[in-house]
Amino acid sequence: MCSIGLFFLVLYLNVLSMGYSFFEYVHFISRKMECWLVVWGVLLLALNYYERRHKDAILS
Repeated sequence: MCSIGLFFLVLYLNVLSMGYSFFEYVHFISRKMECWLVVWGVLLLALNYYERRHKDAILS
């Protein structure tokens, strides 16, 4: 999910070349559902890391 979301973030960087400011770009991508995949992907990665670390601590 993170990879797909990052792909769309880079793809939407073309909006900056059309004269939009950085803040307009952030506003634009915040309304796109596919860009929220980055947030969900990072949360899932963090959750997986935490669970794995917690599980290894219990087994040790």
